[in-house]
Amino acid sequence: MFSQQRPTLNRESIKKEQNRRNKAKQTKAQKGNVQKKVAEVGRTYTQSKKNVVKKRSESAHYDNSQNTALTVSTTSVSATSEATSRYITVYGNSDWYIDGNYSNWIHASKSDDNLYVHIDTNNSTQSRSDYLTISNGYKTCEINISQSGKSTYLNVSSSNISFSNSGGTQTINVESNSDWYIDVKPASWGRVSKSGNNLYVSVDGNNSTQSRSDYIVIRSGNKTCNINISQSGKSAYLNVSSSNISFSSSGGTRTIYVESNCDWKIAVPTASWGSLSKTGDAITLSVKANNSSSQRTDYFMIKAGNLERKIYITQAASTSSYNYSNNSSNTTYNYNQSSYSYKKHNSSGPLFSFGIDVDLETNLGSEAGSQIYPSFGLLTRFGQHEHTLNFITGLRFRWFMVMPSYGNSDAEHKYYGRLLAIPGYFRINIVHLGDDAGAIYIGIGAEYGVYIADEEYENSMEKNYMSFSPLLGYTNRNFDISAYWKRYQKGPFMDYISRYNTEFDSSSMIGLRLGLFF
Repeated sequence: MFSQQRPTLNRESIKKEQNRRNKAKQTKAQKGNVQKKVAEVGRTYTQSKKNVVKKRSESAHYDNSQNTALTVSTTSVSATSEATSRYITVYGNSDWYIDGNYSNWIHASKSDDNLYVHIDTNNSTQSRSDYLTISNGYKTCEINISQSGKSTYLNVSSSNISFSNSGGTQTINVESNSDWYIDVKPASWGRVSKSGNNLYVSVDGNNSTQSRSDYIVIRSGNKTCNINISQSGKSAYLNVSSSNISFSSSGGTRTIYVESNCDWKIAVPTASWGSLSKTGDAITLSVKANNSSSQRTDYFMIKAGNLERKIYITQAASTSSYNYSNNSSNTTYNYNQSSYSYKKHNSSGPLFSFGIDVDLETNLGSEAGSQIYPSFGLLTRFGQHEHTLNFITGLRFRWFMVMPSYGNSDAEHKYYGRLLAIPGYFRINIVHLGDDAGAIYIGIGAEYGVYIADEEYENSMEKNYMSFSPLLGYTNRNFDISAYWKRYQKGPFMDYISRYNTEFDSSSMIGLRLGLFF
């Protein structure tokens, strides 16, 4: 039975218990010697008295171990890392004692028929084990004792650290109940070191304008912690030796020096009367002679990252003069271009230009069958992009694909065709964003198409068609894009397909057109 009162353990009581065991062992050893002598006397007496004495000597040689019992209620004790106590019942018909050879984290004492065992707290992460031995002089019992270690924990004061581009050192405090070490080190621009419970992270200066990042890993047992490192880049700068350059009417060459801590490029070139070349950190600007009576201006732009710098160019008007002689009347007229001036629109391009375009339109109507009408062609633009009104025409190859549905049938039908078309667009610029920035325009377009060939289904297409479309777009010197809504007066497939499918309608389309001019 387990005792209800827990005995008090201290060094004095443990020492008294060990002395008592040693005395008990000595007493039992003396008893054993007496029994041995009695057995020897019995054997001698038996030899002299033969059969009668022999029986008496056998009764004198008595083995007490055959009648001694010793068992325990459990032979194994398992404990967590926390301190704990156990009572173990000992069963036997003779006195027993505790062997004194066991670890100092185990405390054992005898209380009536119970063995009291106390196990100290295990502050290590490693498990440990030992055993106790109890004996009555003839028999022994071993009780195995095991205790698990504390769970490993690993914490850091910060898992994300950041540095400025100048670099530096930061300290991170590490908490763990076990040894820890640096498992993954950072890139070459970073260094880490350990001292006690502190982790020191240092990074070099970042001479780039780009930020950079890395991480380190510390480990303790099966626990790891990642520490992310980030460092900002240097602030980008872009400087030019001159942002305004003037030329005489005869033209010439200038050199502009560029200073930047990142790669730079010429983002916007000059007009046709100027030219640029880049050599190292310098730009050479050349300007042709100005033979007109008007001053002209332009600019070019350099760019580094998200930084931009404009360099403005001004060239004086021509000051040349000439004489005109009327031989019939012997009258001479003197004309000097510099003697008067008139306002002239600063043209950035010719009065007409050539280009190419691509066009895609569809009705996006699931009820009417899917239609895709792509095309590409050559264009001519009359008027400059910055003029309020201009006109575009050309020649376009258009390809038709129509997939109508017939009644309730789920079968897929496809019709293909090819035509040549002549487009025409009248545009009115409504918002001028600048000579080089371009303009936003509205307009009206028309297109006449002529049948070339249809594929697979003969006579499925109309021989010609006509369409009209309002449009909204943006244009600059070399680029033009517009969205439109188109209305066909006679759909390319209308008469043929409508004989079989009353739902099909190709008369209303939306589209997007992109043009490039040279």
